[in-house]
Amino acid sequence: MTNERATPEVFEEARWFGPPEGRIFGWLMWPDAETARGGVILAQPLGREARATRRAMRSLGTELAKRGFVALRLDYPGTGDSSGSLDELDVQLEWVDAIGEAAEYLHSFGLADVSAVGMRLGAVIAGSANAKGLTLSSLVLWDPCETGRKFLREVGALESLRRSDFEAPDDGSVVTSEWVFAPTSVEQIRGLNLLEVASEIHADRLLIITRDDRAFPEGLRRRLEGRSAEWEVTSEQGAMLDVEPLGAVLATTAIIRIASWIEANDAQAAPFKLDEADASAIVCGRRDDPRVQETFVRLGRRRLFGIVTEPVGESRGPVVVLFNAANEEHIGPSRLWVELSRGWSAKGMRCLRFDLTGVGDSPNFPRPPARLWFEQEWLEDVEDVVREMQPQDPTNEILVGLCSGAYLAVEGAVAIGAQAACLLNPPVGTDLLHAAATLRQSRFRWHRLMAHLLRVLHLQNRWVGAGSWQVLRMFVPRRYSKDLIASAAKGGTTLFVLSSDDDLSPYPHVPVLRSIDRHRVVAPRNYQVEFIPGLDHSMHARKGRVLAAASLDEFVRDWFVAVTPGSESEAP
Repeated sequence: MTNERATPEVFEEARWFGPPEGRIFGWLMWPDAETARGGVILAQPLGREARATRRAMRSLGTELAKRGFVALRLDYPGTGDSSGSLDELDVQLEWVDAIGEAAEYLHSFGLADVSAVGMRLGAVIAGSANAKGLTLSSLVLWDPCETGRKFLREVGALESLRRSDFEAPDDGSVVTSEWVFAPTSVEQIRGLNLLEVASEIHADRLLIITRDDRAFPEGLRRRLEGRSAEWEVTSEQGAMLDVEPLGAVLATTAIIRIASWIEANDAQAAPFKLDEADASAIVCGRRDDPRVQETFVRLGRRRLFGIVTEPVGESRGPVVVLFNAANEEHIGPSRLWVELSRGWSAKGMRCLRFDLTGVGDSPNFPRPPARLWFEQEWLEDVEDVVREMQPQDPTNEILVGLCSGAYLAVEGAVAIGAQAACLLNPPVGTDLLHAAATLRQSRFRWHRLMAHLLRVLHLQNRWVGAGSWQVLRMFVPRRYSKDLIASAAKGGTTLFVLSSDDDLSPYPHVPVLRSIDRHRVVAPRNYQVEFIPGLDHSMHARKGRVLAAASLDEFVRDWFVAVTPGSESEAP
């Protein structure tokens, strides 16, 4: 995979590093120069907080690279794209060791000075690594949560506030909107304690940034007495962390301040040389699972970032392409796309997970929209990707998508005649979305104005938008008003729809109306629909997610067996 430019003066590239038995996913950013002033490890938060702050951490990496540093963001073992399963790891040991692996990797480029920036639990992990012997020139603790116990308490409380049906497990696990931490993981995360190791932090320079809307961390201040440390306050964390990730506001002031503070170390620029990166690595899900190969790829006209997962031997059958929603990255909800890809590839399938334009690790929009809404560029992304994955026979694919990704998956299925498409919680008004996308391309100005009106209505209220379209569609040519999902089914694509009752009607809790809507969706269709108890729209609630994942897994595996000669003996 070739180096990509994040900006005219900055390169970026995905990297595998760490031990062969537990490869770690990293995102490297470096200046377009022959010298660098040092390396910086970016230790991100965990779970939902990682999703909300991904754009901020990427922007910080870009800013540091502009100032002459090589920045490395990493996924901790058992999270993101890194190898392993969270509930099988000694996270207290392996997450801290991963910071050391990142430092060693940066040193291998000839970088003498290495610093670290950790946010929230990432601050606890980076601080613990420094306290246990890792040499760092500068260390930034950005809104540290002080202890793993405090982190788990806060994310658990947030989940109980977000969901009216929340029930705390009685087995010692902790449920959040992104992860279910098993009892063993809970105990290990609780063992991460910045307060216990604070007195051993020995970075040459130390900056702590706290929130102005939370209590000042007096315990941490007392434990750092006697050593030089700078304290600053930010007012930006709430708008970045305490909202839905899609609405997270970039902490621009804090990013510039951190980059400027690290730059003030006055480290001299010295020659550095990156190694030839291997785009592929052998990884595993759970310990007893067969190992699979994962490869970084760039796809389409916009050079979208993706990861292909395939068996170590020969792959067979259709390619599975997984579409993320607008507020999810390529790992999927609660890392579901990673786990499913690795499980399916262990059975012989080839899978792709990728980021759309402006999402995750793919290039941004030239002019980012004020609010993401089924962007036209995404439809172009879809067609590029599905055709590039199977250039000889694009129909030989299974397209899987969640929410807006389900809409994109069915658009892709119509475009190429895919064998099958699995739609998880397709958005209300898929016909409206298809009409708006088509009308936007019309040569008639009133068609384009109608597309804009549909966008405004759908953004304000999806049900109002869908209802308005039922009226407006009577005034446009038939090619703009077709039933998108039914068209895909009639075109030969086998469709499997997994849905929540809440997506059927604006009145999901009225039994009579819910019954009518169930009949309306299922009866006249020529595709399979399954309603999942407890499934929330974003698939963050554990009960519904587990049931939906099991149904999806069964459908894909059964389809693979049905269409792939010789695979019956390997079916589960």
